[in-house]
Amino acid sequence: MKKIISHLPPRHLDDFLAISILKNISTTSIIEYINPHKIPKNYYLDKENILVDLGGIHSPKFNNFDHHQDINLPCSLGLVLKKFYGIKVIQSPILNIIDKIDRFGFYQAKKILLENNIDLKTNREIEYKRRVILSADLMKHGRFIGEFLINNLSIHDYEIFIKKLYSDLDNLHALDEPKLIIMKEDEDFQSKIKDVKVYEVLGFKIAFLNDCLYSNINELFNKTNADILIQKNGMDLNQTIILKNTKSPNNVKINLDNIFRKYKKIFLHATGFLAVIDVPLHYFNIDDLKIVFDQN
Repeated sequence: MKKIISHLPPRHLDDFLAISILKNISTTSIIEYINPHKIPKNYYLDKENILVDLGGIHSPKFNNFDHHQDINLPCSLGLVLKKFYGIKVIQSPILNIIDKIDRFGFYQAKKILLENNIDLKTNREIEYKRRVILSADLMKHGRFIGEFLINNLSIHDYEIFIKKLYSDLDNLHALDEPKLIIMKEDEDFQSKIKDVKVYEVLGFKIAFLNDCLYSNINELFNKTNADILIQKNGMDLNQTIILKNTKSPNNVKINLDNIFRKYKKIFLHATGFLAVIDVPLHYFNIDDLKIVFDQN
């Protein structure tokens, strides 16, 4: 394989670890991050190009590994591991946890895993370490991270996995620059959140940010108690993202699919918590959100 292709930030453990696995297999492959909605057509059919977590297609034959188009597919990390190592999600405790978090969001994943007697926990320390890890340079450290995952698939606890990966990378000094990146992100967050406006539409709280956040979104929801966040799409600033607060009791009363009756669809996450519409943020009409709320 010549090139590993994935989406622009934000990074998640799913795509981050999938890329690492592939770098472990082919250390000379370069990594390219692109807008997931602007993929050159020739990328799909060239087996030397591996598409990870983007493209809307799962085709192991052509090395296309996306899951967003089908709620029944495991996360892209699961798809990559199945093809190259014959490992299924259900065979690894930590892979099962990562899969559920990626596909359903942390709070919904917690409920799903609890049904299987898996207590998913996190805190500020773990969340910080996760974010630092995801800022690591995969061209430099992807092979190490890929090997780490393969050697630790038996870990049952999310916190232990994050702490161990963080510690091992920190010992390599692979996190020196990522720590600075996260420090800057946190400073930017404190600045951006001052400009958040909160509206109410049909009894639902809407947080409106005339910018974009790549992280700290859960913290924004905690601070505003909003049911929905509206912001610019960081991958294309001429588009708008609508995000549900999956922790909110109103989560089940919000159907983001309905917004496409008003605006051109770019993307809808298979679980329905995120929608991307083809309109600049300053042209978006907050009152149009009325069609996504269930009043019954």
